[in-house]
Amino acid sequence: MTSAASSRRGEMDAARPSPRRFLLAAACSRLSRGFARLAPGPLILAALIAPAPLPAADGTIDLTFGPLTGGKVLTDFGGADRGSGMVVQADGKFVIAGSSGPHFAVARYNADGSLDASFGTGGKVTTVLSSQDGGNAVALQADGKIVVAGVSAGDFAVLRYTAAGVLDPAFGSGGQVTADFAGSYDIATAVVIQADGKIVAAGQANMGGSTGYDFALA
Repeated sequence: MTSAASSRRGEMDAARPSPRRFLLAAACSRLSRGFARLAPGPLILAALIAPAPLPAADGTIDLTFGPLTGGKVLTDFGGADRGSGMVVQADGKFVIAGSSGPHFAVARYNADGSLDASFGTGGKVTTVLSSQDGGNAVALQADGKIVVAGVSAGDFAVLRYTAAGVLDPAFGSGGQVTADFAGSYDIATAVVIQADGKIVAAGQANMGGSTGYDFALA
């Protein structure tokens, strides 16, 4: 894999300058679903792995990232952990959202791959809404608040955290909102923040019958 960018059709875009740097969030046992671009530099593959520093950028591991583990970072929340979404802050820190066991899990890292101690407890936050929770996507508001979308008890769930990693009491009920599409299982897999600050979550709802899952927006 090289550091060149891709065109809209998925081809390598030779017109784009290289090298570039990206972040990719993954669980060790699953295919990654989170992807974010950084400033020019190494390619970073998560859970978390980084290809080579400038000027090489040839796909070799960047040993300056996560120096204690040779270009890789593993974060243990104490359960079966999965990173599914990622967003990069303007200051170079990055946030990964996913799940730990059946609950929401969020971690924030410094640019060097170390956990950001100013976020949550030692850089990590676990949120329990029900016995069946999980985060799939994350977005960053202009004010630095963090929005995570996923599922809770079979319904769409959106959580908002302050920049310090605390559920925002000004959002929904104690920092969380759920949406039921009257399906047997509804799950949000993407989230965006509109220019007016409104939050849109997208995913799927199982309405039963012959159609199975349908597109769902909230």
